[in-house]
Amino acid sequence: MRQYTARFGHSRVPLQHVEGGHQLVVWVSNVKVLDAKLTDGQRAALAKAELELP
Repeated sequence: MRQYTARFGHSRVPLQHVEGGHQLVVWVSNVKVLDAKLTDGQRAALAKAELELP
């Protein structure tokens, strides 16, 4: 996610984008689903990567 954000300047990943052989949007989706279970440390790491959660 950090690499994507650094390259494109945002964390709005298109559906078909592949990063490191994986669809990055799947990871983003999983993070959003698990949002309620994230620890403060995990939230801080996501904020550092500039991931936009709803």
